[in-house]
Amino acid sequence: MASGAAVLKGEIHNLLSVLRLNTRWASEERFRREIPLRAETALLFRLKELQELLNDHPVGPRELEAPVYLRPFADVAVSPEAGNLATGMALGAMQKFLLYGIIDMDSLCAFDGANLIADAVCRCRFEETDRDLDEVVLMNLLDLTQSCLRSDVGVLLTDDAVWGLFEAAFRISGQARGSALLRTTAFNTLANMVLIVFGRTEDFLAM
Repeated sequence: MASGAAVLKGEIHNLLSVLRLNTRWASEERFRREIPLRAETALLFRLKELQELLNDHPVGPRELEAPVYLRPFADVAVSPEAGNLATGMALGAMQKFLLYGIIDMDSLCAFDGANLIADAVCRCRFEETDRDLDEVVLMNLLDLTQSCLRSDVGVLLTDDAVWGLFEAAFRISGQARGSALLRTTAFNTLANMVLIVFGRTEDFLAM
């Protein structure tokens, strides 16, 4: 499996590439010269700042506080200006960080990192442009909702964070414009979340 730093760099590169496809951040100037970091928009600035940190210093996730490498992705997930592709990619990146154990109980500031991901799920917003693609993003959101609870750091989530995850899944289940597949997936996600929480009751109480 690739190192944590390699995974982070790959996800940063992928997300930057998708964001630049959006007309808000596209610029012909990029083809003529490198845009100075200070001249970038906020979302691109934070991603490129993290990219430079990883390129200029031999550090990986273990040497960084979790919010340092999670926040740039969380910011994209909650930005209403990000399109569905970028939002889905940001959610997918955070999902990968949980599944690969890039953030775990031994991570620096694991508590803050876990709750930062949960907050991004609860406040996720994006510009809706295509129903099918929009639903793919919502499916990604549902997957991440479960992973937040199922992962090692799920026991670090506050009560409010756990409740917020349930609310996020419930809102999707009640979308009138959503397809039957999306609503069914949301209902199944809610049922799985209940099983996860009660199945880990001892873990939660031990924290």
